[in-house]
Amino acid sequence: MRVMFSSNGRLRYLIGATCIHMEMPPETRVVDVLENVAERYGAEARALILGERSGVLVLVNDEMIEQSTTAVSDGDEVTVLLPMAGG
Repeated sequence: MRVMFSSNGRLRYLIGATCIHMEMPPETRVVDVLENVAERYGAEARALILGERSGVLVLVNDEMIEQSTTAVSDGDEVTVLLPMAGG
């Protein structure tokens, strides 16, 4: 199945694109998508997405999810929003 992944901030910079499309196996969960991105884009991406203190918000099709074990379907968009800093 095909899933789209998008993000903001530093993670978007690491990926080098607004969004990427991934082929994932059936019965994929959000955590599987996040692991795939972390594996593709290295240690910094892993820390931003899956780190203990990452503080990210994860959305599936523009709806915030509570658990990364949520299943995704063909055509879904998984979005990771990193906390913003500044002033």
